[in-house]
Amino acid sequence: MRRTSLAWLTSFLFLAACSDDTVTPQKDIGGKKDKGIKIEATVGDITPGTEGTKPDLPKGDLPKTTDLPKVDQPQTKVDLPKGTDAKVDLPKGTDAKVDLPKTDGPKVDVKKSDAKVDAPKGDLPPAPANTKCATPEALTWSGTTIVKNGDNSNSVNEYANPSVNCGLGSYYDMDGGQVYYKVTLAANKKYKAILLSPSADLALYAFPASAACTQAGVNTGCTSPTPADPNNIFVSDAQGSGGTETIRVAPAAAGDWIFVVDSYYDSASGRGPFTLTISEFVAPTNTTCANARVLTLTGTPQKVVETGDTGDSTDEFATVDCGNALGPWPGPQLYYKVTLTGGKKYMVKLDAGSTDSSLYAFPSATACNATAINTACTSPTPADPYNIWNADAGYASGEKLFISPPASPTTVEWTIVVDSYDAAEKGFFTLTIEEFTPAANAKCTAPETLALTTSPVTKTGSTVFAPNEFGEQILCGTTSTDYDGNQVYYKVTLQNGKKYTFKVTPTGAKWDPAIYAITDLTCAVANINTQCATNAQDVGNAGDPETLEITPAGTSGTTDYIFVVDSVVDVDSGAFTLEISWP
Repeated sequence: MRRTSLAWLTSFLFLAACSDDTVTPQKDIGGKKDKGIKIEATVGDITPGTEGTKPDLPKGDLPKTTDLPKVDQPQTKVDLPKGTDAKVDLPKGTDAKVDLPKTDGPKVDVKKSDAKVDAPKGDLPPAPANTKCATPEALTWSGTTIVKNGDNSNSVNEYANPSVNCGLGSYYDMDGGQVYYKVTLAANKKYKAILLSPSADLALYAFPASAACTQAGVNTGCTSPTPADPNNIFVSDAQGSGGTETIRVAPAAAGDWIFVVDSYYDSASGRGPFTLTISEFVAPTNTTCANARVLTLTGTPQKVVETGDTGDSTDEFATVDCGNALGPWPGPQLYYKVTLTGGKKYMVKLDAGSTDSSLYAFPSATACNATAINTACTSPTPADPYNIWNADAGYASGEKLFISPPASPTTVEWTIVVDSYDAAEKGFFTLTIEEFTPAANAKCTAPETLALTTSPVTKTGSTVFAPNEFGEQILCGTTSTDYDGNQVYYKVTLQNGKKYTFKVTPTGAKWDPAIYAITDLTCAVANINTQCATNAQDVGNAGDPETLEITPAGTSGTTDYIFVVDSVVDVDSGAFTLEISWP
């Protein structure tokens, strides 16, 4: 258990010794998440109505200053005996600090009966009733679907040390707060559950309601069967913040099942609003090119979001590779048709969870055979960042395409295909097609110029609708990490010999930026790689800022730099704030 709560703070403040040890979170590697600092301490929650209880405090000298972890709680004060300066102020959202008597004053002997905690009622919202396995919220079917909007922000972790991991191993212990839902399922039907949060990194699992409400009982119940059954996948924790988690249940007998929204994290990263959708699963009909499912763009700008599942699909054309070196793609496919407007630009984004997917597109007028499709889905030459018609990252990360139909004809129908490299790579996905206006500074040779007048200079931006201009060619001195996300570029003039600090902070939905800088204004790939080898930074996780310091050589004159906001994952993009400061 690693909760940062008011109860933990008031107990830990006077009962535990301060530590100077520092644990540095590690960078995400290979899609694994960093759990951060783990505090091995078992604490209790504040029980409503117990405000004003008196904790035991040690006698004798108190240290001058104690720094505690950052918390997000209302201001709370611990009143100590009159005549002393000691108090505890915990301002909301800031590092908590204990200010104690000056060292040149008399010793303070704090007796057990002298101290009290003043905590007004209502400061901490109560935990939801369904935060316990024994008290799940019952959900009712509306036809063949259940849609539940919820929030686990105030929930608690019912089972800790060890936490539930549904057979995934202790590394994947789900330490966040849970909310439980009970659903009645029929026999011999297939069900799918999809969990989506706009901001939190959540997990989803299910188990029969007959399982014991103990850590062992839940853990056994939510472990997917062996050998693997694509119709019975009881746990999903594949995606980061804003990702989609999907599971499948096909019970042999009718009965109640418990669906649980949980999180790998017990911090704010693992808490927030969500939408849980449970529905009867029907095998798709759009498994062939000739029977593509029609999608309709709506709104301004135009957009459509579609969920699907290749689990019950088959492979129609095993030799299609669209000229991509990571093809062919003999996995099961699903086909979609969409009408695009000439002269506009569209982005097609695939979130396939833990499935190593591929994605490609071609004009729907193309004949439905492997040869014709293979030619039509090959991206044009020379390369155009706004016409990328096939994608395969080579691992489970999602995929992204760009389609820019010519102005004439005014409309044209395109076919979008969700596929994979292997028959075993199949599962749920979310497909998003949306119109966009490209960022003006999305090309290295056309950066946005920033005037550095008074420090600091602040600029907001976004990489969401910028293309990946150089594909997987930018490595910045590494041999295994390519910067193949979306990029935007800024040009700055720096004074030689002066140190400048560039800080990029992600905003909105969490994403993991990478930053680098070059001096070659012609943007030759070889020169970019050479120059950014010593001017690149990508050490944080999703949501963390990245900071790069640059001191141009020399003592006089200036040097022009191009500063780049990028990412190492091809579907990772988002809004950010860039701050440039100097002495």
